Amino acid sequence: MVYAESVQEVVGTVQSAVASGRRVKALGSLWSWNTNIASRGNDIYVRMAGDLASAHEAVIDTSVSPPTVTVGAGALVYDLYERLAAAGLELASHGACMSSWSSQCVGGVLATNVHHSGIPSFYHTAQWIDVVTSTGLIRAHDGDELFRLTVGGGGRTGVIVRAQFRLIPRSVWRVGPPAVSFFGPYQGFSSSVRTWMAQFDNRQPGELISGLGWGYGIGAPNTTVTLLINSERLNDTEASAIRAAGLVRDVLPANFGVRDGAVEWARMVTRILDPIAPDWLFNHWWANNMFGRLAGPPPPPPTGYASLDVAVSNGAWPNLEHLEFEFSAPVTIAHQVADFIERRLLHSNDFPTFRHEGAWMMRYGFGAGSYAAGDGILSDGTSPNVVWFNSDCFRHSNYPQFEEQFTRFMGELSAAFPRMIRHHPGKMNPPLYPSPESDAVGARFASFDPSGTFARDPYDPTFYTFPLSNSSNAQLTAGSTIDVLRRIFQLEVLNADDYNVSAIIGAAVGGLIVGWLITYRLMRRSASAFVSRAETTSRAEAKTQMTA
Repeated sequence: MVYAESVQEVVGTVQSAVASGRRVKALGSLWSWNTNIASRGNDIYVRMAGDLASAHEAVIDTSVSPPTVTVGAGALVYDLYERLAAAGLELASHGACMSSWSSQCVGGVLATNVHHSGIPSFYHTAQWIDVVTSTGLIRAHDGDELFRLTVGGGGRTGVIVRAQFRLIPRSVWRVGPPAVSFFGPYQGFSSSVRTWMAQFDNRQPGELISGLGWGYGIGAPNTTVTLLINSERLNDTEASAIRAAGLVRDVLPANFGVRDGAVEWARMVTRILDPIAPDWLFNHWWANNMFGRLAGPPPPPPTGYASLDVAVSNGAWPNLEHLEFEFSAPVTIAHQVADFIERRLLHSNDFPTFRHEGAWMMRYGFGAGSYAAGDGILSDGTSPNVVWFNSDCFRHSNYPQFEEQFTRFMGELSAAFPRMIRHHPGKMNPPLYPSPESDAVGARFASFDPSGTFARDPYDPTFYTFPLSNSSNAQLTAGSTIDVLRRIFQLEVLNADDYNVSAIIGAAVGGLIVGWLITYRLMRRSASAFVSRAETTSRAEAKTQMTA
C-alpha cells in the first residue's frame, strides 16, 4: 500500500510498477467493494493522502464563468459539498448515499461515473482530470479520448490524482413526501416503471429528482410495494423568493448519518434474525425497523424546501450492509426490460432469492460521452438516456444464492437485449460475458496502457487477497466474494471510527430487557388463555352436571 501525498509519488509508484511488471490499483475511501479491486497477490494499491485527500485544499475559482473547483482525487465528496456550500456553490452532480463519517472520494465517483436520478452524472460536470498513466501524467479534458475512457472506466487507464469541476449557484428544491402504493401478489413492477418514466418526458437534466422503489413481500407477505420519491427544482425567481423568506434548509447536520444506540440494537436483532427467520418475517422486520428507520428518504424539511445536497442525500444508507447489483438499459427499451423483469422474476420461480430478497430502486440517467460507463456510448455510436435498475440484498445469509441467481438472470437479459445492457460501474467488469462491445472498449484501454499496468481480470466472483487497514499489513484471504464481504463487514463494525462501546452495551442491555418484557407478556397471555380455557371447560362441565 502506497499513501501518496503528491502527484510525483504516484508517478514514481507507477513507473516502478511498469518496470517490475506489477499491476497498480487506486484505492478510494473503501466506500464499496467489487471484483475490480481484487488482487492476485502482488498488486500495488495507491491511496491519496495529504493535500490530495483534503477538500479544505480545494481551489474555488469564481473569476471564471461558470465557477470551478479543483480538488485532489482522495477528497471525500461529503467534505467537498460542505466546502462548496459555505461559498454558496454546489456541484450539479450528486450521489444519493453518504454521511458525515463515510462517503465516496472524488476519484471514486469519477472512476465509476456516479449518478443519481434526474440530475447530471459526474461525467457531465467534470471539466478535466489529471491521470497518471503507465506513460506519465496526462491532463485529459472533457471530450478527449482519455477522458472518455477514464470517467466510468474503473481505473483501467491509470490513477486519477486531481480533477476540476464546473459549479453552479446553490439551487432550491421543493422536496415532496414519498408516495407509497401497495399491489397484490407479483403486481405493479412494469406498470410502475412506465408511469414513473413518463415524468421525465421533455425534462432537462437537473429539473426533477425522482426515484422509484419497489419490493416484494416487504409491507406484507405476498404483497408488492412501490415508493416514489420526487423533488422539483424551482426557477430562479421562485428560488430567490424562498431564500429571501429564509425557508431553505441549506446545510446537512454535523452528525448526518451517525448511528445511535437504537440503531445498533436494530442492527443486532437483524443479525440474529438473518439466518433463522422465514422470508416474510425477516422482510417485515427489516422494512419497518431497519429500512424504515435508517434508509428511508430523509423527511422533507419543515418548510418543504432544501438545497440540492439536502434534497438528495441519504446519510443512513452507509449503515445498511448489503450486496448490490445495478445495470442500465436505454430508455428506448427500458419498458421492455421492465416487462422482462416482471415476467421472469415475478411470474416464475426460477430466481426465488433474487425475487424475494431484491429491494429495487430505479433511477433516470442522462447519456454520457464515456466509452466505458454504463450510461455511455453504445456500439452504434449513440449515447441515449438510460434507466438504472438497482437491486439490493440485505440478508447476508442469502448473499450466495442472490449473487448466483443475479448472474444467471443477467445472462438471460443480455441475450434478450444484445449490446444494450450495461452493468454499473461500467461494461469492463460485468457478468455479461462474452461481450464484443467490452472487447472493443478493451482495445481502446490497451492503447493507453500497453504494459498492462492497470489491467483488470474478467468478471469472477472471487476475491484473493486485499489489504484491509492503514495500521497493519494484514491480508484477508477467502474463497468467495460473499465470505470476504461478510468478514469485511465484521471488521468494519469493530474498527469503525464511530464505534461506541457504551452505545453497544446499552443496546445489548436494552435488548435483553425488551426480550424479557416480550417473553413475560407472551407468558402472561398464554397463562391467561389457559385460565380462560380452563374456566370455560369448568363452566361447561358444571352446566352438563346441572342438566343431568
